[in-house]
Amino acid sequence: MSYKAALADVPLRFVDPRNTSRTCSAYGHCAKENRKSQVAFCCVKCGMLINAGINAAITISRASAMEPLLLGR
Repeated sequence: MSYKAALADVPLRFVDPRNTSRTCSAYGHCAKENRKSQVAFCCVKCGMLINAGINAAITISRASAMEPLLLGR
């Protein structure tokens, strides 16, 4: 699918998927216990309860946004 981004001149960033489903999108706490099921995410540190897929999507979007931007690219 990366070719579609190139054709549309859309920047593409790759994110390491490890632990994205275990990491709290609010505070970044990562623990196996955060995943109660395939559907539910509940952070054992802050108590945030959210759909697991939505949490992972937010975590991935923030991981991508935190990459440093390089000038001249």
